[in-house]
Formats: sequence, structure tokens, C-alpha cells
Amino acid sequence: MKQASRSVERRSVARFPNLRISVFVLAFALAGGVAGAGSIEPPTFEASIDVRETIEIDKTVYVSDIAPEHALYDMVDVFFLFDNTGSTEPIIYSVKRAGREILDRIGGGDPRFQGIDVGFGVGRYLGDPGEGNSAFRSYQLQQPITKSRAAAEAAIHSWYVDGRGNFDVPEGNLFALHQVATQGARTDGFGRSDPGIASEQNTGWRPDAKRVIIWFGDAPGHESTVNLTEAITALIDNNVIVAALNTERSGRGIDYNGQASAIVSATGGTLTNRISTHGISEFILDLLAKALSSDALDLTLETRGDTSGLDIAFECVSPQGCQDVKAGESRDFKMYVTGRKVGVYEFITFAPGVNGAEEQDEISVTPGSRMFVNQEAGPAAISDEWADRIGNRTSVW
Repeated sequence: MKQASRSVERRSVARFPNLRISVFVLAFALAGGVAGAGSIEPPTFEASIDVRETIEIDKTVYVSDIAPEHALYDMVDVFFLFDNTGSTEPIIYSVKRAGREILDRIGGGDPRFQGIDVGFGVGRYLGDPGEGNSAFRSYQLQQPITKSRAAAEAAIHSWYVDGRGNFDVPEGNLFALHQVATQGARTDGFGRSDPGIASEQNTGWRPDAKRVIIWFGDAPGHESTVNLTEAITALIDNNVIVAALNTERSGRGIDYNGQASAIVSATGGTLTNRISTHGISEFILDLLAKALSSDALDLTLETRGDTSGLDIAFECVSPQGCQDVKAGESRDFKMYVTGRKVGVYEFITFAPGVNGAEEQDEISVTPGSRMFVNQEAGPAAISDEWADRIGNRTSVW
């Protein structure tokens, strides 16, 4: 077994207030069980320390695999925001035909969404206010968040293509995203054609729900009313993930000049390019599943077993941190062990959620050849056997 080098100075766990990191491995928050697989180095460890002595132990956690996608949230509001200008007609009608199936599967018919409390909202957008459209025409809320799939389906069926008020290629994408995220709040008034306008249409986001906009379009967004920065800020400030469907290839359509890429990257969402009418249900369901899941783990270390005579704390020391760790990566930790009571302690150090990442540890705590006793704090905690041998000494032993 690997031996630890003794710390030069006696350390107090209180000096490391951020060491005890609670485990929140999001990728299995709903699914239960293991989110990944991996190992810890060294696989075994033993050391002998004195009472009140602290040793530092280096540990490395390796993640070899991440489990299939599992939902991260137990309550989700899904808002369908679709471009309803003339060029989007084929996709619009495909989604209308598949509306019931899509809603039923998101509502739990698809195993990826089972157990999630889902709310649905529906809206559409046309030309931007910068093209002379009113706020209420540019963005239209057709169904605030509701638990009723029938109401959401009826709203989807109310979509129809409308090319009026659309005098150039860009559409009201960014204004619409801003309005959905902010529940119809006023824009900042800094755009070229932005006096500060609001649709005042309340999305109805539920306070405890994770918010997702499924955004479909085929053209870039005007930036004269709401620019890209303002749209992203509104989405982030309101905790909204954007999952985007683009009919064009990367860099075209809603991703012109990287608009959609920037939005999904900033909000933790996903972008699917080159979608078509064929298999539209799967495009939407796969996009949502990716937006609600993770291919990374947040790592920490814990112990189980007998640590009753020890104080143990962990610190992530990898420069990149120990969050969002992907398969094939590793992270380094420091383990601080302080002897508090004479005895032999056998326990396991493990990374929660990472199957195989366990280490067998044995720490022996001895009184040492010299033991100083603090008159105010009292003698160090020791076993009855050693107490009998030491007696009531209050000086060097």
C-alpha cells in the first residue's frame, strides 16, 4: 500500500472551509444509480499518524465512461417558438401533424422524459418590429405554460404561415426569444429601431421549473430591435435553455453569423442543423433530450466505513476544476486526514456516481512518542486502553 508523506505542519480542517463539497451528480438526478464508470489512484492506501497530526494524500479520479443520457430535472417547462413566415410552411405542417405524438412522448411516453413534471407553452414570430411590425405582431403568445397537452396541441394547430410585414430575409427571432424569456418585458431601447417596446405577453414560466425554448427557424434574426447580446442576456438572466432547429447548414439560416450557435452555447442548449420534414418528431425529441441531459459529471470524493477517530476533508486541486468532467478525463484531489482518537480505522474513499472509483484505506492513529496536552482544551481524544496507560498526565509523555 502507498504511504503518505507527513505534512510539515499540523493542519486544521477548519483552514479549508470549501473542502467538503456536496455531491450533486446531475446526470443521474432522476434516473438513480451510477452515472459513469472509472477508478481512483492509488487503489489502496495505509498510513500511521499521531493524534492531532494531519497528512496530505494525493488522489486521482479517472472517468472512463458516462452513462446514457438521463434527464437532469424533475420539473420542466417546454416552450415551442416557431417561425411562421412563408418559407417555413413544410415544417410547420409536419409539426402540426405530429403535435399529439410529440406532446405525449415529452409528457412521459418516451423513457427519456419519464418522471418529469412537464408544462407546455406555444408561440410564433414573424417579421421584426424594425420592419414596421408592432410588438404584438412580431411575437405572438398562443398558449402560456400549461399542463394541458390538449391546449398545447390546439395552439400548435393554430400556427399558419404569414409573409405580411416581412420585407427582407431576417426575421423577429431575437425579439421573440427576448419576449419569451422575459415574459413580455420591455427591450432596452438601445437598438437602431428600438424605442423600448414590450409585448406584455406573460409566458407563465413556473418558478421551480427548468425552462427550455424549442426554437425553429430558417432565417437569421434582425438585430435592430434586440441584438444578439441583449437576447442572450435575457435568456441567461431568466435561466432559459435554448434548443434550436435550423433548416440550413451551420452558419446559415438561424445560425447566420453564428447567431444560433452563440445562443445555445451561452444557455447550455443544443443546435441541430439541416432538419427536414421527414422524422420531425425525432428531431424535436432528440434535441430536447440533449438539452435536458449531460455528457459530463461533477466529481467529488466521500468516505464510508469507520472514520470515527478521524477528521477527513477533500480538495479539488486540478486547475480546470472538478465540474463538467467528460469521459476519458481525470481530476486530482488532496485528501487531508487528521488523527483524533487512537485506533485503527478501515474505510473506503469513493467518487459518488462513478462505478469502480473506490479505494481501500487504513489509517492507524497512535499517541506518538511525545504528546502535548492543551490545559484549556483538555487531552487529545484517545481510547480507554491508552488513557489507562497515560493516566492524568498534563505534561510531555
